[in-house]
Amino acid sequence: MKVCVIDVHAYCERSAREIPLLIDAGVEVLLVSPARDGGRPMDIPPGCDWLERPGGVAGWWALRGRIGRSQADCVHSHCKPAPMAAAYLLARSIGLPFHRDFNEVIIHHAEQDRPPQPAASNPFENASHWERHHHPDEAARIAATLEMLPSDVDSLLDVGCGDGRVTNRLAERIPRVVGVDASAAALRYVDGETRQGRVDHLDFPDDAFDLVACLEVIEHLPAGVYEACLAEIQRVARRYVLVGVPLLETLAVKNLPCAVCGHRFNQTGHRRRFSKRDLERLLPGMRLLEFRECGAPQRHYYNRGLLMVRQRIAGVYNRSPDAVCPGCGARLFPTNVHERNSISDACDVRNRKLRDRLPMTQSHCLALFEHR
Repeated sequence: MKVCVIDVHAYCERSAREIPLLIDAGVEVLLVSPARDGGRPMDIPPGCDWLERPGGVAGWWALRGRIGRSQADCVHSHCKPAPMAAAYLLARSIGLPFHRDFNEVIIHHAEQDRPPQPAASNPFENASHWERHHHPDEAARIAATLEMLPSDVDSLLDVGCGDGRVTNRLAERIPRVVGVDASAAALRYVDGETRQGRVDHLDFPDDAFDLVACLEVIEHLPAGVYEACLAEIQRVARRYVLVGVPLLETLAVKNLPCAVCGHRFNQTGHRRRFSKRDLERLLPGMRLLEFRECGAPQRHYYNRGLLMVRQRIAGVYNRSPDAVCPGCGARLFPTNVHERNSISDACDVRNRKLRDRLPMTQSHCLALFEHR
């Protein structure tokens, strides 16, 4: 694959960051930029072809034939809005795709010779998913969870316990703790009693445990499973229910479209957003005893309007290091370097100013309920 990178500067900082990554991935690069000292800018790496960009508006159209003859497969630019728009129109006029994120060029290059892949397997059954280190914010959430435990609890069911990083700590405080999860791979890391099963069908009798905990689970559940899970944890709980969720999360921050098949998905797998008011009404028939913010000191915030501009116009998304399309299995963050352009930078600056003026909650919360 060959990409034409259009720059209004001879060789700007963003070109210097992106072009070596493109070359390292096996992509041929043609840089179109102004000359420096009458010729090719000295900073351009030897593996990159270079074409002088004529000045003025007419210069853009003079490039049409030269770029077409270069046999480029696509066009990329990270300039200011007007030059980016010109580069987009130039690409469309000669029938080439325009990629606003250089990662997409590498993704398409990697997928050229890869045979069609089946849908991605369940990541929760991969041991690597569970062998990750604790983040300090996660440690703070676990500490807050332990502090929320009522003193009169002798048995606890941890629904959706995962690898037991919370369950194993709960067992230090409570005589009987049982972890339930659908993933057999996750349950291997739980030290105590476990049961493999679905969160929407708990294989326990009514009132089987003094407290049922459901931590960082319900935000992942699809409709139908979500309602059934809430009913089940109330049924199995003799007295208390403890729920932990992200607080006032901006879900769209982690939305990502696949550059290969077009499938849009949330990289965290989160499907719903919770406020304190949502939690107060979460479990009919139970009353909220305690609500506590926890986790990171400040939740991640992004204004919805600015985020729409950043994603849909600038073409810049927050890609997770392990982002894989659940539809086609394409790896969607091949370089671990995020795209930046003047539009996304302007959105980020404006969002930081808004965030500094707004009251910010912590990133997560815990809610302790008791049967009425």
